[in-house]
Amino acid sequence: MNRKIRTLLLAAFPLSQVALAAPPQPPGCLIEPFSVSDVGSPVVGVIEAIHVERGDRVSAGQPLATLRADVERVSVSVAHGRAQGLGELRAAEANAELARQKLARAKDLADQQFISSQALEQARAEARSPRTA
Repeated sequence: MNRKIRTLLLAAFPLSQVALAAPPQPPGCLIEPFSVSDVGSPVVGVIEAIHVERGDRVSAGQPLATLRADVERVSVSVAHGRAQGLGELRAAEANAELARQKLARAKDLADQQFISSQALEQARAEARSPRTA
């Protein structure tokens, strides 16, 4: 402001009536939430996707975000493969035990001449190489 205008303004208006221009205040339209909850994850990670927007209503148990889980997905896949292999092994062991029991019964029945020698040979073959499930 130039000095002459400032002097004229001060002469025309007493200092008590001169209001210094304050920066404008933002309008008070911020709405505070009824309740606020802190959420977290039991593991540290990077957020892959956010499933809600600001202001959305959410309910208990609703997923809010998904963490990147590439390593975990691979680990689950490997564990699933191991479990499936372990299941196949246990099935093969059970089949082998069943074949041994069938052979023992076949021997008893063959000794009493209730089954043919062909049925006994078939039981022996199954006991040597049991089929897997």
